[in-house]
Amino acid sequence: MVDLFVSEGGSRYLLKGSFDLQADAEAEAFALVFKLERTKCLVINHNTQRHKYIFER
Repeated sequence: MVDLFVSEGGSRYLLKGSFDLQADAEAEAFALVFKLERTKCLVINHNTQRHKYIFER
């Protein structure tokens, strides 16, 4: 299970949970940070315990 969170102002909000593939969650996170300024997303893969932040540079 992979969850997608949005981090804003020091708080983390669950945007969408239960992605089957990490690539699907990351694709949605990249699309979101492209649309919104100053947004950071966090993808958490509960199967592998890996966390990945995605933000616009």
